[in-house]
Amino acid sequence: KEFLNLIKISELFAYMQDQRKEGVTVCNHYQRLLFEEIGKRLNIPVEEMENTVYSELREMLIDKKFDRKKLQSRRRHSLCIFPKGDWQVFDGKVVDEIYEQLFEVKSEGIEELQGTVASKGLATGKVRLIYKIKDMEHMQKGEIIISSMTRPEMVVAMKKAAAIVTDEGGITSHAAIVSRELGIPCILGTKIATKVFKNGDIAEVDANNGIVRKLN
Repeated sequence: KEFLNLIKISELFAYMQDQRKEGVTVCNHYQRLLFEEIGKRLNIPVEEMENTVYSELREMLIDKKFDRKKLQSRRRHSLCIFPKGDWQVFDGKVVDEIYEQLFEVKSEGIEELQGTVASKGLATGKVRLIYKIKDMEHMQKGEIIISSMTRPEMVVAMKKAAAIVTDEGGITSHAAIVSRELGIPCILGTKIATKVFKNGDIAEVDANNGIVRKLN
């Protein structure tokens, strides 16, 4: 009974995750339409409008107050916080310093990484880094895909892979589900695999113990 309850809970969480993704996608679509319209009226590209917060839109539309240089700076790096009921946005050097302190991980000299096992097995092969769809063009059968995370459009390349390794994700992520369906080793959540490995490296994926090793 307890085991069946855990299965039902897992099914519910998987359903909720899909619903959340659908809601975010719909929201992003209408938000972009709003930014396109405001950008058209103010002659600001939508790529810059995407770096505004809603509290700024009134000033932009009614008072025509906006700083194009600041919007452009936010495109490179920005930090948003919501401390007292309204967004505060930071950009420039202070954001670079905060990012370095919180997220920058030293990857030099690292030969072994650990992660979460999504699909068991053992594989060795050349590394193929996939950041965007165009990177899939060079994928060869038997290579090991290393990516920040996988997406549905990457399945064609995943079918050729000997194993899959990601920086992010959990056991219900896209990479986990597809790797189990394909029956190939998969390790998730290594955090820095895309920084440690480069194309052509020889890697061993020990998905029985959750370890990825650089062999060359």
